[in-house]
Order: sequence, then structure tokens, then C-alpha cells
Amino acid sequence: MKPLADATYDGQPVGERGRYTNLDIEYIRQRWDLRAERWASDLGDPSCHLNRDNSYSLYLDAMLATLERLPQPIPGGVVDLGCGTGEMLYAVRDRFPWSTGIDISPRMLDLARTRLGTGSMLIEGNVFEADCIPAGCSAIISRGVLLSHYGAENGLTLLKILRGRILDAGILILDALNKEDPDLPHNKTGYGLKELAEMAAMSWFSRVELIAPPTRSSLFVAFAP
Repeated sequence: MKPLADATYDGQPVGERGRYTNLDIEYIRQRWDLRAERWASDLGDPSCHLNRDNSYSLYLDAMLATLERLPQPIPGGVVDLGCGTGEMLYAVRDRFPWSTGIDISPRMLDLARTRLGTGSMLIEGNVFEADCIPAGCSAIISRGVLLSHYGAENGLTLLKILRGRILDAGILILDALNKEDPDLPHNKTGYGLKELAEMAAMSWFSRVELIAPPTRSSLFVAFAP
């Protein structure tokens, strides 16, 4: 495959939606490798598109509050899907007996190792392959709009995989792009709570709930087994 030498950070190449929905893993891996060096600094920049509507901080606050509802002592670990350079995992891992971050980008994981040290397991993997996700999770988290990147069909497949990895008293905390956003990117899938509830039922979760008020661009949701 031709390297992504001409890819830009904020721009979206023509045909990217198809690359994600078709699970073109090598393309996706290269694309996230290109973003790695700026990832952590951009997450901290209020003007960055990643923080539109203050979404990063809202997700983090809502996630931490939701994790307080887990039964104590927490029996299982936490997995961060698309862990990037490790910021989210660093914020939650001390609550759990073990922690794992999974990312498709080896460069992201290199930077995550610098941040996290030896306290968390880091796995380079494709989250649509069940074997790369540990079982026995009390929580699975992801602040990466995975369902919106990969589309509803792949999203349903992912939810079914994750249900099999979460303990019955555990929780799955995700974000997704809001289908009501007038500026929803043409190459991303937007959702409402109704669509997410239907996907939850089809993947054997008992319910899904908003854990923070929706912003114009994002929904923050928790799936309960």
C-alpha cells in the first residue's frame, strides 16, 4: 500500500470512511501513527478540534463519576480501547487490580509506555479481533468515537465482542458523535440514544444510558451488562 506521506492531521482524505468501514487495518495504523507526536499536546489544547464543545473534559469527568458506581472492591481490570498515548488509562488505572491499553498504532503505544511505565499492559492490536481484548473486565473505556469511525455494522460487532469481555457487574463507557450535529463530518456515523439502545439490545447489554448531557457534537454513554 502507498504510504500516507501526504496525509494531514486535521484533514480527512477522500474515501476514508470506506477505509474504516472495510477495516483497512494497515491504512488506519499508518494514519494514527502520523497523529501520535501531537496527540497528547492537542488533547490539552482548548482550541483543538478534539476538544470541540469541551468533549474531552466532559467525557473524563463523566467517566470518573460513573466508575464510582462499580461494586467495591472492584474484582476485574480496566481496558482502554484506542488508548492513544495513555492519558485516559493513566487517570483511572489505580482504581483497578490491573489495566490494559489497546491501540492499533505502534507509535502511539511507544509514547504511552513512556507515560505509563510498567504499571499497565499495552497491546498493539485490532479491537475487532476478540483475542486481543482481555476477559474479566470490570470496565472497558474508550474516548475515541470508535462507533462513529467504523460505522453501525462494525460497531455492533464490536459491542458483541466487548459484552463477552465484561463481568456481569461491569460497565462499558464510550463516546459517539451526535447525529443531530449540523456539522457532523460526512465520513462519520452519528447516533442518538435510540440507535445506541437498539445496538445494546442486539449485543446482549441490558441497557444504555447517557452519563452526561449531550453536547452538540457528542454523546457520552454507559452500557450495562
